[in-house]
Amino acid sequence: MNKLNLFKIVLILLFVVSFTSCSEENTSFDIEKANISVKLFDDPGDYEKVYVEIVDVLLLVINDKTAPNCWYSLNAKAGIYDLLDLTGGVEALLVDNLKVPTGIVYEIRLVLGDNNSIVINGETLPLFTPNTLQSGLEIRVDQLLEPNKDYTFLLDFDVEQSIVKTPTPDYIILKPEIRSTLEVLSGSIYGKISVPNIQTQISLVSDSENIAIYTDKDGNFSLKGIPAGNYSIQITPDPTSAFSEMIINNIDVSIGNITETGIIELN
Repeated sequence: MNKLNLFKIVLILLFVVSFTSCSEENTSFDIEKANISVKLFDDPGDYEKVYVEIVDVLLLVINDKTAPNCWYSLNAKAGIYDLLDLTGGVEALLVDNLKVPTGIVYEIRLVLGDNNSIVINGETLPLFTPNTLQSGLEIRVDQLLEPNKDYTFLLDFDVEQSIVKTPTPDYIILKPEIRSTLEVLSGSIYGKISVPNIQTQISLVSDSENIAIYTDKDGNFSLKGIPAGNYSIQITPDPTSAFSEMIINNIDVSIGNITETGIIELN
């Protein structure tokens, strides 16, 4: 085992001990709890596979009634996930209805392992993470958790923006770009294109939100975590197909609801 890998193991163990100790200290108080779930899905990238190892999800909750403030392990479903499977409405449920202390959630931390890789033209290459991410990727949230309420955080992993290529072909960097929204404060757009088995990108047309996804093999798509408003979506079929790009206008999105477009006929 080289010194770098040994350092990473020691660092992860230090974080685990710190988080466990902190959690045990705070949960000894008789405080009210909220229920937390965390779902992961993917904005697309033009790759065959993108494997990411998720070790845990941590939550920084500030509660004036308990001290000290600390990170809580959410006991996430650890494993290696192919982000490109998490499209077309497919999600990975990382945390399922876990009780946590109430207070203000300032940040979510996604802790990644070392077993990250990408498949390009049939070749599997390792993904390297910057040293600054060894303790996890921190995602700003600022959400008040109230007692006895359910909160589902949606983590939208933007693959295209997260993969950084370098002049060295086999040295590719994973620098995650993740957008976090609260399910109860957003809506979604669900639909289907008329021709399956054609790689088609569905993009939200918005100055403030960068949301895009590929359809699944059956032509289904689901854009999630969208603030309330009126939007257009852009349909971009594979350039090698005979179908043209098109825009669907006037789609109303409301909080907590799914807006269905029906079947979209490709031209």
